[in-house]
Amino acid sequence: MDGYRVVTAHERRLGRVVGVEDEFVIVELGRFRRVRRPVPLAFAHPDDAAKVVRITVPRHGLAHAPRVRAGVDVKAAAAYYGLAAQ
Repeated sequence: MDGYRVVTAHERRLGRVVGVEDEFVIVELGRFRRVRRPVPLAFAHPDDAAKVVRITVPRHGLAHAPRVRAGVDVKAAAAYYGLAAQ
């Protein structure tokens, strides 16, 4: 999936996939001030023919997700998306 474009369910372009780590797709957003955010694989739907990943996370939801720096903070990302055990 590396290099695939990332779009919303409504076909709005968000960024590109830069990796997969610990059940999360790492999405790079922005043109000048690039930032990386995790998206659970359960919310990402790749289309290999079009080299696109459609995500079911809204744009504003992705913008507030935890940042990915050296690696994914799995606990913080899972808690943000409501996947953490309570």
